[in-house]
Amino acid sequence: MFEWLTLDRTLNRAQSGGGIGGVTLALALSKYPDIRFDLYEAAGAFEEIGAGVGIFARSLYALEDLGLIDALETINTPSSLSANAWDYRKADLYPTGKQFARRFYATDLKGSGNYHRAQLLNLLVSLLPEHARNQRVHFQKRLVHYANDATNGQVTMHFADGSTATSSVLIGADGIKSPTRQGMIAERAALETDNAEKARILKHAFPRWSGMVAYRGLVSADEVAAILGEPHRCTKDRIMVRYCGRKAHLVVFPIAMGKKINVVAFVSKNVLPEHKAAAAAGTLKDDERTWPQDKPWIEPVPQEEMLEARAYDGFEEEAIALLKCIKSPSRWAIHELDPLPFYVHGNVAVLGDAAHATQPHAGQGANQSIELTYLWKDAYTLAIALGSSYATAQTIPRALKAYEQARLTRANEVIVHSSQAGKMHQSVSH
Repeated sequence: MFEWLTLDRTLNRAQSGGGIGGVTLALALSKYPDIRFDLYEAAGAFEEIGAGVGIFARSLYALEDLGLIDALETINTPSSLSANAWDYRKADLYPTGKQFARRFYATDLKGSGNYHRAQLLNLLVSLLPEHARNQRVHFQKRLVHYANDATNGQVTMHFADGSTATSSVLIGADGIKSPTRQGMIAERAALETDNAEKARILKHAFPRWSGMVAYRGLVSADEVAAILGEPHRCTKDRIMVRYCGRKAHLVVFPIAMGKKINVVAFVSKNVLPEHKAAAAAGTLKDDERTWPQDKPWIEPVPQEEMLEARAYDGFEEEAIALLKCIKSPSRWAIHELDPLPFYVHGNVAVLGDAAHATQPHAGQGANQSIELTYLWKDAYTLAIALGSSYATAQTIPRALKAYEQARLTRANEVIVHSSQAGKMHQSVSH
């Protein structure tokens, strides 16, 4: 995932982070020939984790303006209905379950549908101008911290390999664990003389565990059809299906032109298995309510762990069939940010998960990074602000503030909405 961007008009903009939102920003900035940007990626190549992502109407207005819609259509898995749809099912009514809602997401644009994340990122990277890919992208550059020089308005980035780079602007698209956000929060808190306010600001530097984990996997649509005796309902109409239960819910949708089904199984744990005895005895410590620092957020687990969670007891057969087809699931500890009070400090800004990492129940992650809401969203809004002829070395902080004002309130609303949606999806059977 690419994480840091720096920029020049003769402004120099540096960008840290190479995920979907970050590459979209680089694409948008490449439309401005007088802007020089450098993109710093922690990994040795562009890469995305996760399998499926839905791109809907508001993102598509931004992508259409960038001239990307026709390219997107080559890897799209669109709905076969007149509009994209979610089916909601009360799943813990073995053996058949019951549909209780269908929600449509209409769009008048091509490109709306479901995508494989890696395919989408690879497509966006391929559309970067050749000179940008060859000269302005720097791999294996993991940001450790940055320093602002008030005398010349430059940001110096310090990377894990011991190297440094300077820029007029630093944009952190460096994910939920963002060192850019941590540095920005620390800088802002250091200006506070009131200790209570300083503590309030500092609490936003790090994400927190939501009490939920997700088991993820891609399964063959043909394999599922062989078990069920017919194609799964999500591949028939190429729609998304949400199976709701008391302790768990599943989200499934087709990708790769309907050949694969993306399965995400959410389970509320609240406490880790190793702390259950303490929780039952009422002796659970505060630090045992959080995800351990030495425990990976994402790791492969045996299929038995997923199936033995007992959260799916009584789920309908078609949902269980999907889980049994995931031979090697990965377990994700779902973390989120408290809504940030700001996205910008001086000539440093954050976007995407670095700014508003949410629980994934509203399907807004990549959309938040790319799309428009009201008018525009992160990457596109930020590119407009930085690309403006009014954005000079002296006015960059104000340009970044315009991005913040356009995005902060709505993105924070999505964090709250997504958390509430997760609770709702596991309460419909109560």
